[in-house]
Amino acid sequence: MTHLVRRSQLEAFELQANAQYVSTMVVHLRIYFPERYAADDDVMLSEKVRASLRKANDFGLYSQRDCCRFVSLAAIYGRDFPDEPASRWVREVLTDELGGSPSARMGRALELALYREDVERRNRESRGQFDSDTQPWQPSATHMDDESIWDRDLLQRPHTGQGT
Repeated sequence: MTHLVRRSQLEAFELQANAQYVSTMVVHLRIYFPERYAADDDVMLSEKVRASLRKANDFGLYSQRDCCRFVSLAAIYGRDFPDEPASRWVREVLTDELGGSPSARMGRALELALYREDVERRNRESRGQFDSDTQPWQPSATHMDDESIWDRDLLQRPHTGQGT
């Protein structure tokens, strides 16, 4: 005896699987981006996940892993990140035909995003250390008259374009 699965049954299974995945992504966002989504209830956050998943599909991303990566980038850069000028580089990576499969391009986009985040974090830390240790230099009249800073002989010498 052969059992046939009707199209309507397959669609019901697909809807259930999609709803379960959206719920999983809501939990993911609550765990990894709690401050960003603290004000959103689960219904609102579920809709944001669905919108991000539709965009992921537009880039040829269908696996749960790739969709999770895409949703995470949306959490970092904003829901419309592929269209925003500051993060347009992501669209370029995701649509680069020479970049391999859509999954490979998503991996590259995530790798670049993590690199950029690391660089920004290190820059903030460096600026924080520099700013807290020193006061910005402010020129004063005494600095302008200081022969050790402004060597008038050197400034008045004609520039020949060849060494000093």
